[in-house]
Amino acid sequence: MVGLSAHADQSELCGIIERISARRVILVHGDEDAVRALGEQLSSDVRRQIYQPSVGEEVVISIGSKRAQLMNGLSTHMNCTTFDGDEDALRLWDFVRISYSGRAFTVQELAYLWYGNTECMTEDRLQAFQEKLLGSLFFDRHARRLYLLVPCTEEEIHEKRRTKEPSAQDVEAVVRELAQRGAADSGEEIEIKKLGFYPEEKRVVLTVDFPDVLPPERILEMKEALCAQTGWELSVKPTMNFASAGMLLESLFPQRILKSSYFTEKKYYQVTLSEIQADDAQSCERFCQKTGWRLVITNLGTGSTVYGHPGEEAASNESGTREEGERMWLYPQPGQEKAEQNLAFSLIDMAFAESEIKPYKKGRKNDIEGLYLELSFLSPALGIRCSAILEEVARQIGWRLHISESVNQNQLQMIAAQMCAQYGVTQKKAASYLPAQRSIRIQNLPDTPVPAKMKEDFLERTGVPIVE
Repeated sequence: MVGLSAHADQSELCGIIERISARRVILVHGDEDAVRALGEQLSSDVRRQIYQPSVGEEVVISIGSKRAQLMNGLSTHMNCTTFDGDEDALRLWDFVRISYSGRAFTVQELAYLWYGNTECMTEDRLQAFQEKLLGSLFFDRHARRLYLLVPCTEEEIHEKRRTKEPSAQDVEAVVRELAQRGAADSGEEIEIKKLGFYPEEKRVVLTVDFPDVLPPERILEMKEALCAQTGWELSVKPTMNFASAGMLLESLFPQRILKSSYFTEKKYYQVTLSEIQADDAQSCERFCQKTGWRLVITNLGTGSTVYGHPGEEAASNESGTREEGERMWLYPQPGQEKAEQNLAFSLIDMAFAESEIKPYKKGRKNDIEGLYLELSFLSPALGIRCSAILEEVARQIGWRLHISESVNQNQLQMIAAQMCAQYGVTQKKAASYLPAQRSIRIQNLPDTPVPAKMKEDFLERTGVPIVE
């Protein structure tokens, strides 16, 4: 017998017990919860007998024939061949309650009752058998002799069912099964890139390479099925995997891509090719089918658009108002000479001196038509509101002006936080910008909904709508 008394942590104690190959361990000192946790960890090894006696309790250990002890009093068994999980655990639970009421069992004894022989008594098989029993609703460890398993009462099983929460692994298994389910019907399995888990919110985020090609009805079915089975919410990360899109472009136009750009707000790619080939139109179509984004091809030699157009989906309305894609550009008079860049920036600042809306960043850029100046606002919608000012500035400085399609996400989050405090809305976490919807998501507590007035004020101030 080895007596241990030292100020070691749990891992050190487990290491000592493993080193001396202790098979019977009595835990007699320490905080009850800590001792219980240590006992359960040690009991995961089916070769050990772990005791956690109460104060004053006498422990009698009998050392005899293992086979004789195993066979002692176990005359009735089930003669099953496999043990697969909860359904079999229920059958075993029902059997031992009827045949051996009020008794606790070693894992070896339960295995013998199930299989009806001792051939199953390999260490690995017993280990797996014990894990399945303890992972079910129907068996727990004995309160003091942790190497023994006891059938739960019906009340205990009911309470477990009521309080049991699915683990992240459980949720992942359901999501992956749902992602594959549609393949039998449509032949299209959703290829999961990554799953992000937020247990506090009971939410899982699905990341795929190209979310814009996911059928909305399919995603809705997955959300409803996951919620029904686990109580978790499913959301899809709206941004595409640009690295995967780049690899797809390279496979479609090998060694011909000189430059590529993407435009998140309008969901299209633009590539400049060193040469144009006859099947490039079909490649554009394949890119669109695979990603859900359009593809615009320009020719290096001519600088002209060969396939696709950034604004081709936009049609003029009856009043003749220019569509958003056109309103993002402001042009000088034909043939007008450009002002020196620093002077141009100064004139832009002067033009916005009296305006409540101002660009927070200015920069020079280049495209196939040449140099232009890009102005970044809190959101593109605010920039478009200033079109009259920008048209006049373009005529003064002789530069093409472009309203940036990006948003100032940090500033949007700050304004959202300020307005939530103003309107008494409690946020679970910081607001997030959704590029695909061109909106900002407020993650508020259910008992503090976002008032309609706050949504109106936020839209007026930022040009970005709020979603919950």
